[in-house]
Amino acid sequence: LKNLQEKFSSSNMKKCKFIGSELNGLILKSNNIDGCDFSQSEINQSQIQNSNIVHTNFSDCTLKETTFSGSFIMDCDFSNADLSGAIFKYGGIQKKSHE
Repeated sequence: LKNLQEKFSSSNMKKCKFIGSELNGLILKSNNIDGCDFSQSEINQSQIQNSNIVHTNFSDCTLKETTFSGSFIMDCDFSNADLSGAIFKYGGIQKKSHE
């Protein structure tokens, strides 16, 4: 996948697979993302705004200079992700507690 830009704004995405995709410059606004797999994808210089992201895999992604603003991230996997220069503001990150 390439050049998606804002085509997924105001979307509900559940269990979608974007494995190994080139999504640089992506702009996601007001999305609900649940159980998706972005592993090994390039999502550099992107903006993820006012979105809810849960149970989603970002392992081995490059997210350089990506801004997460007003977004709530819960129980997502960022293992081995490159978050160099990434900004998280006006939102929250939470790891699900295992009881």
